[in-house]
Parts: sequence; structure tokens; C-alpha cells
Amino acid sequence: MEPLEIDIFLKDNAYYLPGVRCDLVYDRKSEQERKLPSGLENRRCGLRFGRLIRGQRERLDFYLNEYTAEAFRGADAGGGWYV
Repeated sequence: MEPLEIDIFLKDNAYYLPGVRCDLVYDRKSEQERKLPSGLENRRCGLRFGRLIRGQRERLDFYLNEYTAEAFRGADAGGGWYV
């Protein structure tokens, strides 16, 4: 699968981190019920983050620490995050 470049944002607090490189590890339909606009569905995806440009690492660390549930630093050589 080709690497992705995603934008991470939160509507309610104006957090925005553009151009984050990552690989999609898994993608499945979420069991959590949320009301979404027509044509959208709630999904749970696992990402492996790639090389980040200056400042992205700190902003991504902040996002993971503040806005994800049960985030912890992985033991792999890359120090990746698993959520």
C-alpha cells in the first residue's frame, strides 16, 4: 500500500496539523455510533507515522497526549505511537 499524507484536525478546538506522512495499518468500521453527515461513516484506522518535517513531531506528540484515549509510546525502534 502506498504511503499517505493526511491532515489531522479537530473542529471544536481549531487544532490543525497538515501534511503528516503515515502508512495505513488497518481500517475497519467503528462500532461506536455517531451521527455523521450523509455519505460519511465512522471508521477506526491504525496509522504508522513516517518521517515528519520540523515541528510536526512536537505537534503530533501534543495531539496524541491531549486528544487520544489510552495512547502510549511503542517499544519499537522508531518510538511510534499505538492508539
